[in-house]
Amino acid sequence: MGDRTQYLFLPGPLILVAIFLMASARTDRELSLREKVTIGTIVAHEPRNHDRYGYRFEVSGREYSGWETPFKAEPRIGSSVTVYYDPLSPSESALADFSERGHRKTGMAIALFVLSTVAIAATLFLG
Repeated sequence: MGDRTQYLFLPGPLILVAIFLMASARTDRELSLREKVTIGTIVAHEPRNHDRYGYRFEVSGREYSGWETPFKAEPRIGSSVTVYYDPLSPSESALADFSERGHRKTGMAIALFVLSTVAIAATLFLG
């Protein structure tokens, strides 16, 4: 058993990422309770940087911008998109509603916890 226990630290980073995702998901769910919606415009696309899109939108006469990799259809530069934002801090925005983002992050966190548990069990019991 001595040789295998040296690998128990390997799931550590996965667990830390999962904890971060759970905290971020909670924030997204809380934000979803007050989110507002507006129309924005896609202004940039960076396919080599996680295939993310830049967008701009306006709230109360002030322009804001953000970057996101869309979950669904990929928009084109110049196209109109729905932007979800925090009315208390409009710079906090997304191309998907915050509830959906929270659910996705929770799902990813659960998958990482399961993967970590399997890795630990395999290290301890399978050798």
